[in-house]
Amino acid sequence: MDAFSSPQNIPEELTQFLQREAFSLVIKGKAGTGKTSLALAILTRLIQKQNCLYISSRLAIPELFQYHRWLDEFVPDFKQARSSEPEEVVQVGPFVDARLDEPTAFFERITNELMDMSSPLIIIDTWDAVGDFMDKEALFTNAKILQIWRQRAKAKLVFVLENVEDKTFDTLVDGVIELEEKYIDSRKTRRIHLSKLRGVKINRPLSFFTLDKGLFHGFRSFDQTEPLALANVTRRIGGATDLSTNDESASLIEDLLRGLLPEHSVVNLELEPSVSTKTALGFSIGIVSGYARRSNIILLPPAEIADVYVKQFSGILHNRGQVKVLKNPPSKVLQPNQLVASLEKAISQVRGKGQKSRLLGVFSLGSNFNQSVDLESLERTITSSFDASVFITHSNDNVAEKIAEIADIRLKMRDLEGTLFIQPEKPWASFYAVESDETRSGISVEPMV
Repeated sequence: MDAFSSPQNIPEELTQFLQREAFSLVIKGKAGTGKTSLALAILTRLIQKQNCLYISSRLAIPELFQYHRWLDEFVPDFKQARSSEPEEVVQVGPFVDARLDEPTAFFERITNELMDMSSPLIIIDTWDAVGDFMDKEALFTNAKILQIWRQRAKAKLVFVLENVEDKTFDTLVDGVIELEEKYIDSRKTRRIHLSKLRGVKINRPLSFFTLDKGLFHGFRSFDQTEPLALANVTRRIGGATDLSTNDESASLIEDLLRGLLPEHSVVNLELEPSVSTKTALGFSIGIVSGYARRSNIILLPPAEIADVYVKQFSGILHNRGQVKVLKNPPSKVLQPNQLVASLEKAISQVRGKGQKSRLLGVFSLGSNFNQSVDLESLERTITSSFDASVFITHSNDNVAEKIAEIADIRLKMRDLEGTLFIQPEKPWASFYAVESDETRSGISVEPMV
């Protein structure tokens, strides 16, 4: 994979800011929040356009390559860095080991680069290490001097800081970004806070990102009002683009999108009130397509499923499997046994004599299903007649709790600050972000790491 086409995505406002001729930027965050990954993502954006220098005051160059293996792709001398002892390598490409530099030598290195290079990008990771040898006042004075040199050289200067409480730089630089970790329902999330980007209107100050495989990837907002492009069912999960290959270590979500549902399993996709049914159907098309790839039959009761989505299901699955739609959708609240009766009738119509194809049922259940549904009869009918089934429910409906009781796999779909997430509940797992993938006209699923 080419590093410059790697799936690193940074917020749109930050992208605009980086296009400026010159700037100064502070990236703040506690240890492990992803500061170095973001700084490296900025480096890969600009390294082909201008001279760059990455000053590492915490990590040896080989260690930097070890933790971010994708750097191999755009630094031709990486083998030397990896094979050598950390103490033996002081510079590889734009990366400089400044761990042993005294403050005077450290600042001389930067000012020399500002004077010698034309409009350079200089990243200092981290500035805190310099502060270990200087008092706060002297450190601030030197930072102001660097700012003056930066302005004269029309350069870009990025400071990486671990002391998030220190606001000294906030008024000195053009941009301030803070990275943070936050737990939601006992699951770790990572957020980027665009506090200040001079000259850029910040429409989305807070957003989520992941560090899967050491890559900084910011999650784009998911517009549920836009029609989903379902023509392409390829999904990329954690960098994997081909879900047709066998992978014994595949995650739960990967297996589902391959259509690898356990025998007679019930999958419950529960939607929070902020998530629309059509969005859930866009996600479930991967499950349906993978299942139909093996020439199986898909049964689609049309309750709460718009005709346009039934057509899209049918169009995508042509030459893969068969799609059957229940006729005469109920127009009123079903009585306890009506759901079971309607299912049994549909199954008898679909399963012809000698039919050997597997049968998957996809149901969208909402307020038209009575809370007194005969759960035992429903479970018995589903497990005995369907080889697998997917139920789309709404968390604010009474039926959701009943379906959750019989589900073997339970996923919640929720909208957090504009990002669409899958939250596996049974079995328990961390968040997955769902994004519209314009390049593949479909949806990509990214793990929160």
